[in-house]
Amino acid sequence: MTEKLTISKSLYKAWREHPRLGWWYVRDRERYDWIQAQDGNSVAGAGTGETVEQQVQKLFAGRSMMEIEARPSEWALARKQTQQAIEQGVEVIVQAVLHWEDLLCITDLLVLDHEGRYDLVEVKSKSNIRKDTKAEPVLPELIDDLSFQRLILTRMLGDRFSGRCRLAYVNKNYIFSGELDPLTLILEEDITDDLTPSEEVLQLLKQLRKDVTISNEEFLNTYTYDGCKHTWWYGALPPEDSVWTIPRMSKKLVPVIHTGRTGLAELNHDDLRILGEKQQAFVHCWRQGTETINRETIHSILERLPRPWIFYDYETIQSPIPLLHGTRPNQQVVVQWSMHVQEEEGGAIRHYEDIIQPGEISNERVIRSLAELVHSLGQTGTFFVWHQSFENTRNKEIAIDYPDLADIYVGINERTFDLEKIFTDLLWFDRRFQGSTSIKTILPVLTDVSYDDLNIRKGDIAAGLLRQVVQGDLPTGQDDQIIKDLLAYCERDTWAMVKVIEVIIKKML
Repeated sequence: MTEKLTISKSLYKAWREHPRLGWWYVRDRERYDWIQAQDGNSVAGAGTGETVEQQVQKLFAGRSMMEIEARPSEWALARKQTQQAIEQGVEVIVQAVLHWEDLLCITDLLVLDHEGRYDLVEVKSKSNIRKDTKAEPVLPELIDDLSFQRLILTRMLGDRFSGRCRLAYVNKNYIFSGELDPLTLILEEDITDDLTPSEEVLQLLKQLRKDVTISNEEFLNTYTYDGCKHTWWYGALPPEDSVWTIPRMSKKLVPVIHTGRTGLAELNHDDLRILGEKQQAFVHCWRQGTETINRETIHSILERLPRPWIFYDYETIQSPIPLLHGTRPNQQVVVQWSMHVQEEEGGAIRHYEDIIQPGEISNERVIRSLAELVHSLGQTGTFFVWHQSFENTRNKEIAIDYPDLADIYVGINERTFDLEKIFTDLLWFDRRFQGSTSIKTILPVLTDVSYDDLNIRKGDIAAGLLRQVVQGDLPTGQDDQIIKDLLAYCERDTWAMVKVIEVIIKKML
């Protein structure tokens, strides 16, 4: 590396999550961005945090406020503006840019206290800053975030920095009723005592500088694979016959990997004993051949599922700032559904659907239309989903939000069968699944159906467009086409289940 290194907060947090992430951040930003996208952390969602920040700023209405134009091409000007704002005693400085030695940070808010010193206020779109309860420690990534900023503020502001570091985040129990109230929407907590001491941060930064500047060969010699959640952090995607295709592979297998035994065919008896029961079963199926089907068990399961068979799927939106009446921050709000119904084996398959429309302020119509349909189908039958925890959780939430519909939505859960379980339980195994039980992986292997012919092919794209529908932000003149594309995507999700079970039944004959 010949380019001078600037350590931003983003780089520090990436390196703290895993040294390899920090290495990619500096050495191959395209690869880093790709990894973030796989993890659901792509930059596309960054704007939601800004909306929360606007609500936090309203808490300081009436106080002098200055927002710094924090553009990478104008860091020098932004640092100068920040210094001027501090010298002038501006009460609330938004997006202050501070640079100390090779460290750079942009703070969300610097807020002047009654003694003329600045507190740091970091704004998050999260509803929880701890894993579970108040008794749990603050999330590590938040500790790293504010500890890094505190170090720079201490060095740059000296006595003008109070040392206090606060987190502002959204109240998960807040219910939107048409007009946002920042006083009840935003929660705030002083986490100064939870932060990493600055001297310790300085030592960590020394190691970071070393890690991100060494060659790839040196890095791999220093940090051998440790079982981290993404094997591709360490190189190319693993081959189809490797141990990394084992679902939920145990970290206990890492020492075996270090011996060079990474192929499924290479694992010996002692290696297999390290694995859990399901992981052992996966390896056993793989060794048996390309395809393994437990016809007897599958037939027994399907035989017990009463008709009609009802295949359904939800699409949702999620936002830290609630967008629809009666919803909460970061709630997965159902705004679209698709359903295929088959009354009897070999019978006609009917399709039903609904989607929220531009201008609607609530999802109530969509929720009630599904309830009416389910009621009309009667008290018997089986509801098929793929990965039931998602739909089941939404149904429980709907039962709370719409108590008059509770019996219907609880009843759906009681009659639900998770079609994915046939594959997660290895009742149907195929090497071509590559250890995945995603319907988007299984569908093209078993059928001639896929998502490739659709304009929308991924759930996150659908969710983003549905959010635009709700906010009235669809591109001019494209409203009708986007609604059609969204309906087609959700319909494909339920039709995919229909086609998969058709193949399963055919194999049972």
